[in-house]
Amino acid sequence: MSKLTYSFPFHTLNESEEGQVDSIIKEAYKVTLGLPIGAPTDRLLEIGAHNTCAELKAATLISQRNLHSQTKSGREILIRAGMPPHQRNFDEGLRSCLRR
Repeated sequence: MSKLTYSFPFHTLNESEEGQVDSIIKEAYKVTLGLPIGAPTDRLLEIGAHNTCAELKAATLISQRNLHSQTKSGREILIRAGMPPHQRNFDEGLRSCLRR
């Protein structure tokens, strides 16, 4: 999962591809929890057993931006990429993103 969540936020995915990533995530969690692959996933989402592709993508990008905001060279990279570094509490953006 960590390789998946680290790499896919930096790729432009269309809706179909995001759906495929969501399917991979659901299957991985079912295998980990010992559930059959065909088990319904609605309940897993309700109890927060796993996140969607969009949620993981947002969390990864926010954490990377927060990490780079902490160093001078990281801030320079963010500015060159057109992303202003964070000036406030780094966890605030992550919390608000995951509440949606």
